[in-house]
Amino acid sequence: MRNVPAFALVALVIGTVLRAITLPLPGTSDVEAFKAWSYHATTVGVTHAYGNERPMRRHTFTFGDREASANYPPLTLDALAIIGHLYQRAMGGQFPNTRALTIAIKSVICAMDVVLLAIVWRAVRRMGGSQAAWWAAAAYWINPAAILTSALGYIDVWFAVPAVASLVAASFGRPLVAGALFAGAVLTKQQAIFLAPVVIVALWNAGDPRDARARLSSALATATLVIVLVVAPIVLAGTMPNMLRAVGSVAFQTMLSGNACNLWWIVGYGFQIADAAREGVPLSAALTMPVNIVLIPQLPVVGPLNARVIAIVLTGAAWAWGLWIGRHTRDLGLHAAVAAFLVHAYFTLSTQVHENHFFLAVPLLAIAASLGREYVPVLTTLSIIFALNLYLFYGVTGEPPSPAMRTLTAIDSTVLVAIANCAALVRHARVLARTASARE
Repeated sequence: MRNVPAFALVALVIGTVLRAITLPLPGTSDVEAFKAWSYHATTVGVTHAYGNERPMRRHTFTFGDREASANYPPLTLDALAIIGHLYQRAMGGQFPNTRALTIAIKSVICAMDVVLLAIVWRAVRRMGGSQAAWWAAAAYWINPAAILTSALGYIDVWFAVPAVASLVAASFGRPLVAGALFAGAVLTKQQAIFLAPVVIVALWNAGDPRDARARLSSALATATLVIVLVVAPIVLAGTMPNMLRAVGSVAFQTMLSGNACNLWWIVGYGFQIADAAREGVPLSAALTMPVNIVLIPQLPVVGPLNARVIAIVLTGAAWAWGLWIGRHTRDLGLHAAVAAFLVHAYFTLSTQVHENHFFLAVPLLAIAASLGREYVPVLTTLSIIFALNLYLFYGVTGEPPSPAMRTLTAIDSTVLVAIANCAALVRHARVLARTASARE
């Protein structure tokens, strides 16, 4: 530890202590779902964890008094099955729903957080030197958004590790590694697919232009191989259709915003005000009511336009712009910046987004800010916004903080955070455009 700068050492110690003391905390309801998935994957096996009913339907199972249904890709269930087998052995063959199981799952979250920290440090060290690497490590490890994500028991870091590593490998011109890691990320959580366009751009620009197609072909070949190896047991078990149905079900959720402080949370707030006015609620009372989740079918439809279609168009336009801005870059910092912008645009402009879906942007922004200081304000602003988004809904333990935290600002503070997030996306776009122009 002699060569670790004092600021980084302090950040690493504080971040580690905070993660350690939050291990026993219950986390959000997602943790209970992961416990149930772990039990199911352990007892019936991953190949049958999605069900094998004919005709196909939503496969549910019980764990204690909880009914659950797995809808993450198979590598997540593989990891939960490993945890489950070890836990069951430690419990003498039983599988009780205890705090020890919570700690077991959250410990693996923390372990993967350490792996992600190492990836960020190593990637930045290669590009920007030791000082920049320690700055990036400190910026990630002590980041309040990253610490809260861990404390609340979200497993997004499980897919962020191979996703970020894939982008790094692509930037360094290693298509075989990039393809395999990217496949692993997508097979862990569907949201990893958002990095696909940037991984492609990075590979295309990572060497002799005459070999660009060969690099993409190599990456595709290894990605295909990993996918085949992972899903082959499910295919052989005859449950592949059930897996596809379960994993694809997340695309058909009907929440306008699943507690994500974004554009559609503001739209939901406006709809709630209009709905209250129709019921005769005074405007002052309607304006200060806590905002609840609004379902997409509750909103009016104008011809072919509904909230989901509008969101797809807005997100697609933002993505097209971001990729166009970064289409020529060979710079890992800018690749990370573009990828972070895609995640931010999705989080802000898409419907059906949940509060934890911003997490992937945090390590990417740490890389971008360490290799380009113009991104430090973006990292700082978005980390605060994401941390507030998590805290206002789930506190530190998984339970919402005092209602006063949301009503102290008269208008529900989550709406104010959503407005700040929309403004931050515009600012993010400006910084990305300026940075890309300066590095061409």
